[in-house]
Amino acid sequence: MIGQTLGIEPAHILYYFGSREELMQAVIRRWDEDAAAGWRSDNGEKMGIDEYLAAIGLNVGKPGIVHLYLAFAAEAVDPQHPAHDFIQQRFEQLHTVLANAIRKEQAEDTIPPEADADAEARWLIAMADGLQLQSLIDPTIDAIGHMRLAVQKLRRV
Repeated sequence: MIGQTLGIEPAHILYYFGSREELMQAVIRRWDEDAAAGWRSDNGEKMGIDEYLAAIGLNVGKPGIVHLYLAFAAEAVDPQHPAHDFIQQRFEQLHTVLANAIRKEQAEDTIPPEADADAEARWLIAMADGLQLQSLIDPTIDAIGHMRLAVQKLRRV
């Protein structure tokens, strides 16, 4: 199907990527590089919570890449999967960035100090992935709206 869409023989794809998993990983890595570039502000600071929401908003507008990412991440649960380490590192990097953003907002007094930054970061990631999955199944679900509501609640804990 990919070969048909591109107008090339499937053998050409396998020549460059070796397997379906390697092709999917290359697509996800490229998408992730673009997304990670958006995790920095103009002055070089790492992403804040509002930038994370904006990134999710962009993702929701690209259902094909979200579907590919979620399917690939689910497959990479297997430690033997070629992308297992990549997906694991991606989660850890995103967790670190979000936990630091939460701590920064705690220092600025926009998020209450009693909030557990590490747990809240994990919940935001899980909620974003789950809501994006739900919006793929039912396009009437407003994933970004629900995420904004969760962040509002976090900021008022």
